[in-house]
Amino acid sequence: MEQLRPLQFGRLKIDAHCGFLTHTSEAITASPEAVKAKLGDLQPQFEDKLKTEKAIMDWQRRSPITKEIKEADKRQDTALTALRILVKGQTYSFGAPNAAAAERVYMMLNKYGNVNRKPYQSQIGDIESILRQLAGPYSSDVTWLLQYAPTISAQITELKNANIDFKTKLNSRGKYYNTKPDKTFHQIQKEIEPIYHEIARIINANAITKTDPGFAAIINLLNPEIDILNLEFHRIRHNLSKSKIVSIPEQYYTGLPVTPTPEVFIQPLDEETVRLEIGKDYNLRFIDNVEVGNATLTIHGVGSYKGKKSISFIIKRV
Repeated sequence: MEQLRPLQFGRLKIDAHCGFLTHTSEAITASPEAVKAKLGDLQPQFEDKLKTEKAIMDWQRRSPITKEIKEADKRQDTALTALRILVKGQTYSFGAPNAAAAERVYMMLNKYGNVNRKPYQSQIGDIESILRQLAGPYSSDVTWLLQYAPTISAQITELKNANIDFKTKLNSRGKYYNTKPDKTFHQIQKEIEPIYHEIARIINANAITKTDPGFAAIINLLNPEIDILNLEFHRIRHNLSKSKIVSIPEQYYTGLPVTPTPEVFIQPLDEETVRLEIGKDYNLRFIDNVEVGNATLTIHGVGSYKGKKSISFIIKRV
């Protein structure tokens, strides 16, 4: 029988002669014609699902409104992070009333947790609530902060404008989303995998007793499509340039290298957010991380992950 290349999809890999699935050791006693007929029924189903998956991936990658939403989300995240850093810095103020006011505002902000990692609608709701708090119960604290940190007014205004822009972008996506595929990437994968498993099972089982080269022809038709998906799946799922590094709080000068461990997350397409592990998924490299001032941390993918991403943090004196 002609040597068959392994069928593979995502992290799954099944060789046509020595499959990893426990049930692939069975032998198919049907005639080669009957088995080929069964594969012939499965092949168009499989290819149709692959085409749907490609359409979903193309839509997600090329959507202009998706890019605008991500940029608006980043602006909002940046504005909130800048406000937090500014308020936290004022908690170290030499003016006791100002420091107390900053501490109260900072504690209020922290009650909302890591807003940047929440679903889009939750982010909007949390930031609108923060803005109401700043204009209401905490308005006197903001007045105190203005005496020592006048830029806080601009930061609050930027957060408000960024939130409005983000909300507008989300509300406007309806027009473009009329062209959205009916299924998500995750849903179509669930439909693809059973067909794929069945194809692999039949080929593995038949390979034990049959020598018909026609099976190789079918697999060689499917494998190029699978290879393309593997490359795209791996590129999107494992590229650290698409990851999110949680903002690093201010660090203190010690005279030695300052090496905080960041929280790193990645959310491939429609899948759940994954928290990455240092040493297993990425390594760290630091620049300018000894003296007071701005330092840079860069994550470099290892193992299944590729690419890199950087983030800055502040080193200050106690």
